[in-house]
Amino acid sequence: MPILVVGLSHKTAPIEIREQLAFAPHQWGEVAEKLEQYQEIQEKVILSTCNRVEMYARVEDVHLGKERIIQFLCDYHGLPLRALSSYLYSYSESEAVRHLFRVASSLDSMVVGETQILGQVKEAYSLAKAYGMVGGILNQLFEKSFSVAKRVRTETRIAENAVSISSTAVELAKKIFVDLQERVAMLIGAGEMAELAAQHLLQNGVKALLVCNRTFERAVSMAERLHGDAIRYEHLFTYLETVDIVISSTAAPHPILKKSDLQEVIRRRRQKPMFLIDIAVPRDIEPEVNEISNIYLYDIDDLQNVVEANIRERQREAVIAEEIIKREVAAFQRWLEELNVVPTIVSLREKAEAIRKQEMAKALRKLHNLSEEERATIDALTASIVKKLLHSPIVNLKKEADTVEGSKFLLSIRHLFDLDTRLNRPIRVGSRGSLLALQQTDWILRQLASFFPQVSLQKVLIKTIGDLTQTSNVPLAKVGDKGIFIKEIEEALLQEKIDLAVHSIKDLPSQLPPGLIIGAITEREDPRDVLVSRTGLPLDKLPKGARIGTSSLRRHAQLLHYRPDLVVLPIRGNIDTRLRKLATGEYDAIVLAAAGLVRMNWEEKITEYLDPDLFLPAVGQGALGVEIREEDLEMETFVSRLHSEETGAAICAERAFLHRLEGGCQVPVGAWGQIEAGQLILRGMISSVDGKRFLIRKRAGSIAEAAGIGKALAEDLLGAGGQEILDEIYRQEREKK
Repeated sequence: MPILVVGLSHKTAPIEIREQLAFAPHQWGEVAEKLEQYQEIQEKVILSTCNRVEMYARVEDVHLGKERIIQFLCDYHGLPLRALSSYLYSYSESEAVRHLFRVASSLDSMVVGETQILGQVKEAYSLAKAYGMVGGILNQLFEKSFSVAKRVRTETRIAENAVSISSTAVELAKKIFVDLQERVAMLIGAGEMAELAAQHLLQNGVKALLVCNRTFERAVSMAERLHGDAIRYEHLFTYLETVDIVISSTAAPHPILKKSDLQEVIRRRRQKPMFLIDIAVPRDIEPEVNEISNIYLYDIDDLQNVVEANIRERQREAVIAEEIIKREVAAFQRWLEELNVVPTIVSLREKAEAIRKQEMAKALRKLHNLSEEERATIDALTASIVKKLLHSPIVNLKKEADTVEGSKFLLSIRHLFDLDTRLNRPIRVGSRGSLLALQQTDWILRQLASFFPQVSLQKVLIKTIGDLTQTSNVPLAKVGDKGIFIKEIEEALLQEKIDLAVHSIKDLPSQLPPGLIIGAITEREDPRDVLVSRTGLPLDKLPKGARIGTSSLRRHAQLLHYRPDLVVLPIRGNIDTRLRKLATGEYDAIVLAAAGLVRMNWEEKITEYLDPDLFLPAVGQGALGVEIREEDLEMETFVSRLHSEETGAAICAERAFLHRLEGGCQVPVGAWGQIEAGQLILRGMISSVDGKRFLIRKRAGSIAEAAGIGKALAEDLLGAGGQEILDEIYRQEREKK
């Protein structure tokens, strides 16, 4: 069924038209109910913001679907078609996919690069899901749009340059002073733009704000709104020498701050720099003031020039973003095209394997005296025969699926092999019960549901030893290895109480228990570590002795290596618990995995992404793994659609690196594999616990050599002094016991 989008935006319709078509949050129940009457519109998501109203839908027929969507919009809002028709646009198939990717990535926004739209798209999708309006196709489409938007944001600089007068003023202030935490600002006069600039300065941490106006009452009123202090206009020059940043926006017909005045002010300040922002027209500050050393004056034209330069820079980055989107649209279209053929191939393989196992079991019951080696030989022989028999049919099936008669061919295959029987039991998916674990498991369930809508999926919550010890602040390395978060889940899997389990790859030991394998590794989320600071200060600006919380010996060592003047303390608990501990003042900052905050939609809490060249992530960080029983070929086939080949190769190298080091959470080691131009590049790290001995090395090679690259990199580090570091760590641990 085609994907279709119909809507209007700031590009096609004025505000008086957009507001007539807008949907309010309290209307969603009624909207969902009325949409049920429009049978031609299958799945649907409505995106309603101040700049656009759009309906994304899966329909039987593009032309009829478009008519019905427009009819719904007119009927619901009581508008005649002629009032809307000239403002509406529509896109179908790949163009609809491209449009959503551009919208989510802010390329279609009024201000290219703004970040608010992604949250609005996520909210629209969540509401549609809550009211049962989303199925497998739109679920996959919107989930993909989120990852595309994140990719655009991380691989381009589209959101980095300020494009408003107020935000540009703050960016310039940061360049002059670097740290705004100890700076005092003054607002002279009034005006919306000046007040907005003052708000931006406060949000970026200026220590205090003074408000000065010829009418003292107006100064008091504005100071109350901005949480600043009002001063009388006659005291302006008394206070001027105490401030670092001045925003002036009066209605005076002549300059109120002259060169001679500010020469005296800067002398009293002992040449400490001042940043002056003159937003007034006519200007409040004499242009000649810029001739004074250590005074930086920008008027409205100067700021506008910076804004225009930044807009041009964002437009250049948008070209790169468009290329990313082009590739992602093509990938999504391939997924859509494969949607019909893949379940057929899966069913064919499953049926053949089930028959093979059944017939082999019958034969083995009659052959009593076979050794284990002989049984294994028979097993391998029969598996090989089935694989070779199916090879040509599957290859031809894939070819025929792309032809005009492809659907008929698929139906014939399904009929010939009787493949339309369904799993008559739910697939039980094991998970921990933490908020993050549930979010991750729910994401896996949504992916599986989109691939196999006919299969029933059941979530099974399992409490682990790691969960039971989360309330303490005992370091994880002293409680036990990372396996404490998965042991009970793996036992349930081996005992066939569940069919598969979802884990963060970084929680999995480098060697799994006999009988279990990783059936799929998902596309990796951002693997970096992040700092979440209670005061908003980045790592470089935290004061000496600041208390940093982490449960990881790796992060502990990295922090002390980079900032030995910090106090690094253990912190336990799930991600929400750690954030609460930070908020109560137990810590000045904490270090977490970016992926966890992204998956929880808590990116706004991130103060700083830590440089991975200095803070190599944990092995597997950012990726999810689906663990299954080794002999369960049905589940192996079932979860294979989740697997990312590139991420899988990177994780394979990282885990081989960790396995060779015999590392876990008791030793400070890290690794990160990346695929660049078809090559696997792996960086690894070993450190002493105090961060004083710190080794980083790199290896590269083909993806096919992933495990070998990991092992070789471990050998490089061990030979460069890593073995002595690890031996010392293990010796100290033995002495403590």
